Amino acid sequence: MRRHTLRRLGLTLLTVAVATMGLTAPAHAEATTGTISGTLTDNGAPVAYAWVDASGTGWGYAYTDENGHYQITDLAPGDDYKVTFRADGHVPQYAYQALSWEAAALVTVTAGADTVVNDQLLPTGTITGRLTRTDGTPIQWAYVSAVNSLGDSLVDAGTDTDGSWTMQAPAGSYRIRFSGNVGVQFAPGVRTFEEAGLYTVAVGQTLTVDQTALAVGTIAGRITRADGSPVPYLSVYAEPDGEGPTAGSTSTDTDGNYSMEVFPGRYVIGYEYGFESVRWVPNSDERANATVFTVVADTVTTADETLLPAGSAEGRFTDEQGNGMDGVRVTFRENTTGFSRDGSTGADGRWHLDDLPPGEYKVHFTGMGRPLDQWAYGKTSALAADSITVTAGQTVTVDDSKLPGGSIRITAKDSITGAPVTNFWAGSGVFSGSTEDGTLILTDVPAGVRRLSVSAEGYPYYDEAFPVTVVAGQESVIELVLEPYAKIKAKVVDAVTGAPIKGVCLFTATTDRFRLGEGCGGESDANGDVTLAAVKPGRYQIFALPATGSPYGAQWVGQDGGTGDQRAAKSWTVTSGQVRDIHRIRMDRAGTVTGVVTGAEGTPVGQGQVSVVTPTIGDNSRGAVGIDAQGRYTIGFLGPYRWPLSFQVPGQAWQWSGAEAKRHDAVPVAVTSGQTTTFDQRLKAGTEVRVTATGAPAHGVSAAYTASTGDLAGYLYLTAGGGAAVYRVLGSQQVKLQYVGGSSANDGWYGGSDFASATAVRVYANGTPTVVVYPYS
Repeated sequence: MRRHTLRRLGLTLLTVAVATMGLTAPAHAEATTGTISGTLTDNGAPVAYAWVDASGTGWGYAYTDENGHYQITDLAPGDDYKVTFRADGHVPQYAYQALSWEAAALVTVTAGADTVVNDQLLPTGTITGRLTRTDGTPIQWAYVSAVNSLGDSLVDAGTDTDGSWTMQAPAGSYRIRFSGNVGVQFAPGVRTFEEAGLYTVAVGQTLTVDQTALAVGTIAGRITRADGSPVPYLSVYAEPDGEGPTAGSTSTDTDGNYSMEVFPGRYVIGYEYGFESVRWVPNSDERANATVFTVVADTVTTADETLLPAGSAEGRFTDEQGNGMDGVRVTFRENTTGFSRDGSTGADGRWHLDDLPPGEYKVHFTGMGRPLDQWAYGKTSALAADSITVTAGQTVTVDDSKLPGGSIRITAKDSITGAPVTNFWAGSGVFSGSTEDGTLILTDVPAGVRRLSVSAEGYPYYDEAFPVTVVAGQESVIELVLEPYAKIKAKVVDAVTGAPIKGVCLFTATTDRFRLGEGCGGESDANGDVTLAAVKPGRYQIFALPATGSPYGAQWVGQDGGTGDQRAAKSWTVTSGQVRDIHRIRMDRAGTVTGVVTGAEGTPVGQGQVSVVTPTIGDNSRGAVGIDAQGRYTIGFLGPYRWPLSFQVPGQAWQWSGAEAKRHDAVPVAVTSGQTTTFDQRLKAGTEVRVTATGAPAHGVSAAYTASTGDLAGYLYLTAGGGAAVYRVLGSQQVKLQYVGGSSANDGWYGGSDFASATAVRVYANGTPTVVVYPYS
């Protein structure tokens, strides 16, 4: 995700006034917008049918026409837009001829005006080849990708009927990955990223990479219900027995049959069973209990599945007058495993669901294109919802009706000046809206206590912070008192000459929270001036990170210069509405750190990244470099200080320089301006952590944070809700656990409601596994 407009950053002191009175109608105003237009060319020739999008205060997209021209309309005014170009056969790029989001130019959109952004496709070379089987026959419709050192695909192509493929790629070195009906393999004829060769292409030249595909075997089977009827259109996966990415995926046909090609090896078979839920052959909610199938080259391994006897559910959903409501989504969610299945009501409000495993469920009714959000029977939250028992071979009936509603009249004011806040968004779940005249009315909100979330420019995001009681048939009135952001101003200059420096990003940090998100909270201009405009009241240290390619090095801002240690940085306290000038930030010239990363067994790791900070989950965090196939990394953006470095390698415990568990215990790496320091890292294996958040939603992240600093100590993405996450964390240290997958950043903490109140758990250095099971809330 590139931009987060509504950050869930916690609560500040609030003052709320609530009253109840009669109903009135909402008022809205239309915003004035601007446009971005331009022409995309390739060596002077127009590029037709390319995708162009602009992302900033608003977002929009367009396609280029036959003349390479595009126009993106209805963009909210702002000075933070970045423009992306995606042309077939070419790597995505950003204006102007940039390969990364960080290097993209900022574009200003003005109300009623057109901003022109012309660009040219980056000069490229050609990579081409042919994919064949061992007998020389072509392999059709396989995917081919040019992959960078981080394992990210930069440009893709597909094989044709002759097995041939061609792509255009910027000059550079790549690994060539083949996937689809050949499993996942790399040139020259190897199975893993670590083994892959590096292929260098130059501008205007053609590089040929032919591949004879490695031999594969086939996993095939049929999935049926307990009564023998087929289960069609079910997604099926093959995963290695142990760690590793999905080896193959497919879907059952109308008769329940499936087939996929994978490399010889040992696999477990999973399938989507219900909405965002996964089960494993044979009929297990836990991957650890799955049968392991051995696949041999050029043979078929059979993995059939008969689903356990299931129950059914049906019912009718009506409005307050008893009339059936069409198009209401009905979702059954199992209380312990998180398994879910959904359907929708017909014209008479009736619905029916099959294939529900026996268990205890809660039933959620939501609107499809209209505001509706309630639980059986007549409840406004999952916590208050009744538990519904599903029994094998039986049908349970769940009838319900729309809750009577009232309205909420919402106004807001500034906590310091008392002036009205006229432009804001507020809502509770699906009941939300925005206003530009200072008054927002939410209608048809179910009766009961609701908690409003609020967003307004110049103020923090308030997450479910304002309670209000809604009475059926009446209007509740609430005035929100919002505390404005503080601002931090600075001037960034050369430490020796005093000359201003452009393009330095500033980030705030606290002793228990340091992240470098993909965006930039404030970037210095040509005069070196920079303002952080969205700072919550508190006490902060400042991290300065120059633009990619800058000769200057990153630093923690100190009293009289930079440092590589947050503990030595200067702290500043800011209050609501305050503009705090921290004066000059003196930047030193960068040095370089390089080295080789090896695993616990002493061999190069071949993938991962090295950084000065642990990443933000779900964000392409800044301040990191990749580890190449030989285990080598090179960091060239650090100032001349002593730095802790974070080593993040898939399948290994994340750790700091010197194989330490905590940032402040790391062996500092000394950096000298204009010189190269060598620092090799041998990783420790770490300790296995097994965490289960029962009842958690599917497709979430189980994460462990170092209790003393808030650094991310390790995490694992889970496709199935309520499953066990098994990953490695380096001991000895105390960590706090969270399952990140709900609607709020404060969901899913073990033993608390946020990081501060969560229970600290000991991870031992002696290898004793850490096992935690807790209910998700």
